[in-house]
Amino acid sequence: MNIRNSKNRIISDVIIFSSLILVFIITSCKDQDEVFITPPTPGGCDTTNITFSSTVQQIVSTKCNCHGVSAPNFAVYNNLKAAVNNGKLLLYIQPGQHVSYALDTCEVKQITAWINKGAPNN
Repeated sequence: MNIRNSKNRIISDVIIFSSLILVFIITSCKDQDEVFITPPTPGGCDTTNITFSSTVQQIVSTKCNCHGVSAPNFAVYNNLKAAVNNGKLLLYIQPGQHVSYALDTCEVKQITAWINKGAPNN
């Protein structure tokens, strides 16, 4: 009888512990669905005169520097170009990917236009 009670107690403890972990995970992710979209800049959206130095670098310098010292610095061309080459940049700039610093629609269009032009270092 003692062994059976001991096994039941262990199972009960595991269930309680697992439930607490599950509750913690669910509550810690509750705000992940929020998307903060910055309003577009007035005056329309220029997607024809896009350069790395005057457009893309300024966007990533102000909105893509939240990853700490271990992440690549996307204000440096070679680091950003690597993210273009592996397809991650197009994923990164989609709404909701980086909740705190969401790009506005124009900025997404500008970066996409720059990528479609071959992501030149200009």
